[in-house]
Amino acid sequence: MLDLILEHEKKSPQDHMSHVYKGWVYTMLGKYNRARQSLEHALNLNPKSAWAHFRKGEVYQMEGEHAHALECFIKAVKLKPHRADFWLEKAAEEDELHLLDQAMHSYEKAMKLGDKSGWAWYGTARIQYVQGRKQEAIESARKASADNPTEETFRRLEQDIKRQS
Repeated sequence: MLDLILEHEKKSPQDHMSHVYKGWVYTMLGKYNRARQSLEHALNLNPKSAWAHFRKGEVYQMEGEHAHALECFIKAVKLKPHRADFWLEKAAEEDELHLLDQAMHSYEKAMKLGDKSGWAWYGTARIQYVQGRKQEAIESARKASADNPTEETFRRLEQDIKRQS
């Protein structure tokens, strides 16, 4: 896949998306410095590339740089506010940084935009549990499982909440 991207990049060096794709591949390969360089190049070509900001956020996320990741995801959702996946990643970083009210808003936005992965409900359940809203947390965990019945994490969360109630 990387060979195809590099070939396209040679033919169309001003196409920022080839740099975004290259950054994504480098991220999946764990080559975060190279990924960040590719994504920075994409942003130099097109500073309003929501995908470049999003993928750059993923690099920071993988490195545990949650504040930087959140900055990138905020830019991505401002540029493409209709993307549920962008809101979901923004929420995850807000959650990680204990910005729980903002995370709840972002999880809700992801759900309103059609997220069916279960992760928005899962994040909502975790926050509700921390806030002492255990019955709501159980219901949200059930909804996560309903959205994605094969994800064992969702069932375990519901069981854990019930055990600790």
